[in-house]
Amino acid sequence: MMNKILAISPEAIERYKDWLKVYPKLGSRNGLFLADFPRKWINKLNLDRANFESDDWDQWDGKLIKEFFSKINQENGFISLNSQYKENAEWEENFLKISDDIKRECIPIGKRGNQFNIGDFDKLDLNTLSVNDTISKKFNSDDLIQLLKNYVLNTQKISLVDRHNYLYTPSGTISEFTKFIRKILELTKNKPLGEIVIYALYGHKSYPYMNSPELLKESLEDCFGGFKSPIYGIKYQCCVEIGTTDDLHARYILTNNVAFKLTDSIPGNKSSQSITRIRDSDETERLLCKWIDEEHKLTVVNSVTFVNQLTKDF
Repeated sequence: MMNKILAISPEAIERYKDWLKVYPKLGSRNGLFLADFPRKWINKLNLDRANFESDDWDQWDGKLIKEFFSKINQENGFISLNSQYKENAEWEENFLKISDDIKRECIPIGKRGNQFNIGDFDKLDLNTLSVNDTISKKFNSDDLIQLLKNYVLNTQKISLVDRHNYLYTPSGTISEFTKFIRKILELTKNKPLGEIVIYALYGHKSYPYMNSPELLKESLEDCFGGFKSPIYGIKYQCCVEIGTTDDLHARYILTNNVAFKLTDSIPGNKSSQSITRIRDSDETERLLCKWIDEEHKLTVVNSVTFVNQLTKDF
């Protein structure tokens, strides 16, 4: 698992020290999201000093917490559990009615003394807040989308960087990479992305669709015509690396807030595959600037953006 969701009852945080236990672990770059449960959870968490039973609580602490929540919100660090919430029932009772599939990803923290056998801050094992940075296995498209779904659903833009991000196999069939993009489109059909940007190496004789914008457009329509595209489309860029220090040898999947590095192409054929979430903030910012903000130095030979706001059975 590369991400977890911390689900906290609005009544659970009674002391400033409760907050200190969890906030250093939070954030998409740490792989730990906050559950927006109930919806607008942050509005139900009253941060006034009077609601915290602690001698070391002051107005500056409250300000710092509010600023941190604002940052988490800007980074899309809140995850909707897409579950009904009955306002006349206890938070813990509502949580227990969530589907098992969702609950498996959650670390619930209830209020002290709750009658539903949900742990509170006094019983919290901090080790449960740690999330794996690296997962190693032979991935298929389903595996990858399950690992990355919370990141995909909480970003406006995704960039995919690899020399071998080809739409077809050398024999002309749909590639596993294309199948993965389709998985992204299926996942985000009810919560559309802003844009998907694909970088691939230009010039391989096995992929003639890269030779002209017209052929590239036809290929994108062939691969993704049955899906609703992101709002600003799927941008496919055929790049050359000559004369620049930038290249496509490293393999990355990037969102607006997080960078992942892969040891093999998507989904690849090697038994030594792995995907790693990059924690280093400086390295992450450098990569986001280059590939999300598109400030790389590569020469783009052909670039086509495919936009399709209609859906049909594929």
